[in-house]
Amino acid sequence: MSARFQWLDALTAVTVAALLAGALWIGLYGPTSPLPMHFGMDGQPDRWGGRGELAGLIGFMALVLAATAGGLGFYAARTTDASRRRG
Repeated sequence: MSARFQWLDALTAVTVAALLAGALWIGLYGPTSPLPMHFGMDGQPDRWGGRGELAGLIGFMALVLAATAGGLGFYAARTTDASRRRG
C-alpha cells in the first residue's frame, strides 16, 4: 500500500493556499466599509459585517476543506478496497 501524492492532492493544496491567501489579503487590505455577510431569500443583504469577519470565515472554510480532503485521502489510502484506493 503506497501513499502517493496525486495531482488531485496538489490541486486541493493549491486551492486551500489560494483561499488562505485571499482571506489574508481581505483581512489586511480589504474594504473597510461594511460588507454583506448574509443574504435573504429575495437576494438582498440582511446582515453586514467587517472585513475581519469575512476573512475569518473564508479562512475557516479553507481549513475545513483541508481537513475534509486530508481525511478522505487518508481513509482512501488505507482502505482494503482497491477501487477506493484508486479513487
